[in-house]
Amino acid sequence: RKFSIGYNRAGRIADQLEVAGIIGPNEGSKARQVLVQTEYELENITSKSKEKNFEYFCRKICEKEIAPNLIPQTGPTGGGDSKADTETYPVADEIAQTWLTYEALQSSSERWAFAFSAQKTWKPKVQSDVEKLIKTNRGYQKIYFIRYRMRIQLLY
Repeated sequence: RKFSIGYNRAGRIADQLEVAGIIGPNEGSKARQVLVQTEYELENITSKSKEKNFEYFCRKICEKEIAPNLIPQTGPTGGGDSKADTETYPVADEIAQTWLTYEALQSSSERWAFAFSAQKTWKPKVQSDVEKLIKTNRGYQKIYFIRYRMRIQLLY
């Protein structure tokens, strides 16, 4: 209620936070346990081998807020062979017309790359990721970088 986002959306966000390992499972009417108590724990998520959870959480947020047509990462953590943690795939106009935002509609016909990082020193990572993504020659029209503090930045 505090954020006026509605019960259904709040439930989906809580489920995503659970998958990311930030809060515990639903136990009926009881409050969920907060598993990540401090910013320190969140900043050190990579040292706890929870990168996959963090990437999954980021991808789910991006699917809801930016582009619903994201391919899950395949291969090793850190972008795999494609250098992107996820990217958009083409979607038929009939499907894209049902999406509610212009940005999502635009993603249906363009190739966008997404890179996620839980590293504390993120600026060199941004530069490195963008350089690698451009060198793939995949024709990305946009590159998004999402870091552990969840500031989404359009870089390219």
